[in-house]
Amino acid sequence: MKIAYFTDTYLPQINGVTNTLTRLTKYFSERDDIEYKIFAPDFKYSESQDSNVERFYSVRFFAYPECRLSLPNLMRLKTALDEFEPDIIHSVTEINMGLAGMNYAVQNKIPLISTFTTNFPEYLKFYNLPFLYDMSWSIMRKIHNQSNMCLCPSLETKKLLERQGINNVVLWGRGIDFEKFKPLEDKREIKRKYRMENKIVLL
Repeated sequence: MKIAYFTDTYLPQINGVTNTLTRLTKYFSERDDIEYKIFAPDFKYSESQDSNVERFYSVRFFAYPECRLSLPNLMRLKTALDEFEPDIIHSVTEINMGLAGMNYAVQNKIPLISTFTTNFPEYLKFYNLPFLYDMSWSIMRKIHNQSNMCLCPSLETKKLLERQGINNVVLWGRGIDFEKFKPLEDKREIKRKYRMENKIVLL
């Protein structure tokens, strides 16, 4: 199976989307029956030479200075996808890279998965643009209802998307990486460090 991922955020950025893709690709690299490509923005200070990652020109995004807004060369993108021949396209974000992946999937009748990762309509309230709230949900419906499956991170988000008229919503739990998060061991280490092994401490 060949999977093409489209994302508007990736390494060297560290966030939920990047962490999820990193765990997924680590799993895929341990298998011999899954090939993948990640289509992502270019970061000038990134030294990554991962052959599974295709980088595209990007500029700083005004709403998120730490993020990049991709401006993909569609001919180069089409050539790369035609050569890769993906069985599934997964659009992880709803901005330029994600939309480019969706467009290719629809045009070429390739099964499409989308992911609702950021509640952009709610962000409009933060930027004092509440009058765009309904229109933004209309755009979200148009984007995600193109896909065969829309993944979301929580049950509450699933209910919200269904209320907003988005179809085929599936809960996609991410789980916890216990190699990084070991609360019991961390608790013991802290108690040893501060000599509190036999004490009950209330904060």
